[in-house]
Amino acid sequence: MVWLKLREAGVEAHVVIQDAQIRYLAPTRTDVVATTAFPDTASWQRALSGLQRRGKSRLALNAELRDDAGAVVATFSGRYVMHVDAIGEIRNG
Repeated sequence: MVWLKLREAGVEAHVVIQDAQIRYLAPTRTDVVATTAFPDTASWQRALSGLQRRGKSRLALNAELRDDAGAVVATFSGRYVMHVDAIGEIRNG
């Protein structure tokens, strides 16, 4: 999702996961669907601003995994790092 939002903003940057945690809350025998909400506009603008000023920035995302009955069976928390290439320039597409 971070990569897609960067692309939507016309910014080329690398995205790597810095830290992640998965909590398994219940077993499931069905397919699961993961949902996440992108951070608010102010948080996203701060992340983009940091990327432009320092060449790197961080952003946290959380997700829930639900089974076919809608029960939350797992949660995911991840911190992503965005950074520009070795040249150190943000390329706007």
